[in-house]
Amino acid sequence: MNKFVCSTCGKRVSRSGDLTIHMRSHTGERPYACSVCPKRYKMSSHLNSHMKSHTGRVLLRYLIMIKFLNWSPLMPLEKKDFLCELCPKAFISANLLKQHLKYVIKVSAIPIHY
Repeated sequence: MNKFVCSTCGKRVSRSGDLTIHMRSHTGERPYACSVCPKRYKMSSHLNSHMKSHTGRVLLRYLIMIKFLNWSPLMPLEKKDFLCELCPKAFISANLLKQHLKYVIKVSAIPIHY
């Protein structure tokens, strides 16, 4: 039985934890941060999968950046020149901005029922 309801879009889920995760699709919250690179995730399982990518050359790259370039995993790797006109987000490429805009426009088209 789906007894938990999203106050933003009306989606129904059966567990409160599922609703918490779903709400992140509206808020953009990404509470799970990679300790090696700047990536963040909405779900801990996605972070765990991502951590497997930090092997060999990729891990070495980040370790060198941290050690010798005084870089922090919280610092962006690239300058974010592509600004969204609908929200405060910025992106490193036009393609990422385009993907974001498709999502923002899709979400903003969802009718809100009071």
